[in-house]
Amino acid sequence: MKAAALANLENHGEAVQIFDKLLEKEPENAAAWIQKGVSISALSDENNSREDDYHQCFSKALELKNNSVETLFEIGQALFTTNQIKQAVDYFDKAVEADPQFKDAYVNRVRVH
Repeated sequence: MKAAALANLENHGEAVQIFDKLLEKEPENAAAWIQKGVSISALSDENNSREDDYHQCFSKALELKNNSVETLFEIGQALFTTNQIKQAVDYFDKAVEADPQFKDAYVNRVRVH
């Protein structure tokens, strides 16, 4: 997927535009909503000026996946891969709260600290 490649290259502005086009065609694509949110988060400044925007993307992915613990974990993973450690930890914490038996969230939470 071109948008994910651009995000990996830290070209988040262009990645967001491509995710927008993809989501026009595939509005039920939870993975695209997550990746769009990660790119918007990466574009956010120190004051988190776009925090509402990326949380809306993550909320849409969670809605599509029925608030699954796996989706919370995927969001944390995606944020971690773009070095957004604080936000990643927040989502790993949410995954642990949702399912205290979900050990991968514990492992990743410890790994990022």
